[in-house]
Amino acid sequence: QPVPPWALFKCILLVNFNLVVTAVPFMMVSYQVLVLRGAPLICPHLPPLHRVLAHLLVCILLEEVAFYYLHRLFHQRLLYTHVHKIHHQWKSPIAITAAYAHPVEHVLCNLVPLMLGPVLVAAHPATLWVWATLATLGTLIHHSGYHLPFLLSPQFHDFH
Repeated sequence: QPVPPWALFKCILLVNFNLVVTAVPFMMVSYQVLVLRGAPLICPHLPPLHRVLAHLLVCILLEEVAFYYLHRLFHQRLLYTHVHKIHHQWKSPIAITAAYAHPVEHVLCNLVPLMLGPVLVAAHPATLWVWATLATLGTLIHHSGYHLPFLLSPQFHDFH
């Protein structure tokens, strides 16, 4: 079904708020945490492929576990009613709704799990870029409503 223009506009406003007002400061803090962890943030060499793959595996595992339990937490009555219900207002599967969430939820459920792995392993910037790109694409595909070849079906999200 076509999305009503007013609803799409409201979605775009909240998503832009989340991406600018919450995500930018969060990434600035994340940078400082990576510095404290000793991540090679200014490095003229790329890490070896085996290290990149190992770091990506850690990132995937930590993100999946953290997102799952935080998402379950946001389904508790009080948090659902006041915070998480915003994300569930959208029934039409379109990718932009991946970031359509209360700002608190966006930080705790979307951004924190994304950065746990890179902070834990003190990831190289190139690894962090690959990880952030893959995680973002995965989230957009889960919210897209399309089942792309060779990828997991987003149907689980539609049923959720």
